[in-house]
Amino acid sequence: MRSSNEAVSQRRDKILDYISATGRTSTEIVAKEFGVSVMTARRDLLYLMEKRLISKSSSGLFKVDNNTVFMKDFNFRLKHHLAEKQAIARECLKLISDGDLIGTDASTSVLTLCKMLPTEYKLTLVTLSQVLPIVMENHSNATIVSTGGISLKGHASYVGSIALSTLSTFHFDKSFLSTSAFDPALGLCDYSEELSNKSKLIEQSNETYLLCDSSKFEKKSLHYLFIPANITAIITDWKISQEQLDNLRRHNYHVIVAPEL
Repeated sequence: MRSSNEAVSQRRDKILDYISATGRTSTEIVAKEFGVSVMTARRDLLYLMEKRLISKSSSGLFKVDNNTVFMKDFNFRLKHHLAEKQAIARECLKLISDGDLIGTDASTSVLTLCKMLPTEYKLTLVTLSQVLPIVMENHSNATIVSTGGISLKGHASYVGSIALSTLSTFHFDKSFLSTSAFDPALGLCDYSEELSNKSKLIEQSNETYLLCDSSKFEKKSLHYLFIPANITAIITDWKISQEQLDNLRRHNYHVIVAPEL
């Protein structure tokens, strides 16, 4: 059963997505759409304003900030920033050794990497992805372990206590994961349910690599996971600006920049 705090957090995620989809909305519409009182809707909207994720126009309607990140569904992400993801994946391949035990999240960046894994490598992959086991069917030397768990709709990902319990039984040589956005001072951002899984994945790994294409910097979100000391390296692409790169390094992140293919 979800706690009251989890229910509020997930409702605010959905309110953000709703405002993004509709463009503008009012307190009354949010109350009706989400089945809450006007007072609760007002409290949620004020919270999102305090986080600078939305703003209120002179007409009294709420709209999203231009730098607010939204958790796009799996199929949307699969079609975007393909060249950047492929370049990042090629850099990741240099970090993988025959015999590695690898943990992964359910991101499309990691899926791109796994499609490129050398078939001669004997690897064990433990994954939160619902799609990766299918993609890896023809990799004759790879053993794929699915965490199982609750299916996060639209994201092809497993979440919840079963997924966390499965991750806890492994100690990974390396983990590869991505994020919807990254702030050097605040960390990774994603849905609250997925952040718990990513935290456990990082905790169980000797080395952790964050696959983060350049579109994901300087964005704002509702949920963050602060884990700077546990990230071995951030792997991004050639489109990152010098200012963004300098900012990451000022926060003591090791950054690998993938060149254009």
